[in-house]
Amino acid sequence: MKKGTLNLWVAILGGMFTVIHSPAISAEKTTATYSGVKYPYKVINGVLHYQSAVNLPAVPMKNVKPENFSVIYSDTAFGVGKANGTYYCNAVALPKAFNPEKAKAIDSYLVSDVGTYAYCKKVTGDIDWTKFEALDFPFFSDGKRIFMRDGSVLKGADVATFQTKGTNQAFDKKQYYFRESDSATVPYKKGVNIHEKCFGWATIDDALYFRGEKNSEFDANTFTCLSFSVTADKTGFYIYGKPFPIFTPDTDVKSLKALSDYVVTDGKSVWFVKIEPELLAGLEASKVTVNENVISDGVNEWHCEDFKSPGEAMCTKK
Repeated sequence: MKKGTLNLWVAILGGMFTVIHSPAISAEKTTATYSGVKYPYKVINGVLHYQSAVNLPAVPMKNVKPENFSVIYSDTAFGVGKANGTYYCNAVALPKAFNPEKAKAIDSYLVSDVGTYAYCKKVTGDIDWTKFEALDFPFFSDGKRIFMRDGSVLKGADVATFQTKGTNQAFDKKQYYFRESDSATVPYKKGVNIHEKCFGWATIDDALYFRGEKNSEFDANTFTCLSFSVTADKTGFYIYGKPFPIFTPDTDVKSLKALSDYVVTDGKSVWFVKIEPELLAGLEASKVTVNENVISDGVNEWHCEDFKSPGEAMCTKK
């Protein structure tokens, strides 16, 4: 349950929070004057600003002199800086008692003995910051409640039986949870099987669900989870639940087996299925070997890439 935890203790002179000492202030204002200002902070016309991305507004911090400011933690979710004895989470001043030696940065959370913050907004309620941890994305727990990345509580979740698998999916003794931009909570009676390798798929009470919605178009008896984006049943391949019909007419889905993380065969044909299924023609399936991204039967050879460019295949026959 602790996958993905960025559970790093902080220390003033070491670990995750490392103080960057500002240089002595000189009478002449030079670039070195603001050497303690790092991403996600910047100085605009002599005024300190917080800005995490170019497409987001820069938030002025007019009461903080940039020549006195030093960044001690920087990430896309939030930044922490210090000036004149006061710490700031993004542009928000933290309590005077905030001590980075008693704080942790965990994904979007700053947790400490003086409060827990999600994206630098204080989370209400009694939170045990010492037990706060990241579960599989996007779930968190302090042992008493389940939290989401924005600081909200997952209502109705039973912490004692709560389990996460893969990404965006979890279940407890009574409900299945899918959490994304569109979320779903599904009560169940018999059981839940989350298909961890494939995004969004789960079998709930013997029925297939995709992103928390029941999907009766798939054949549950031949459903096969192949990669993060690719699944299959007796009618063909699917990408995120949408048909991708490149099966050969005699494909035996029940015989599909993995030759590697992204290469599968039914004993006759061979496919590369990392992002979209691609048929590797000309290979004798029984003799195929996979060496990283090189797929060969000793006569014919295919090279497959790690990334896909729009409109281009990932694999090339050599």
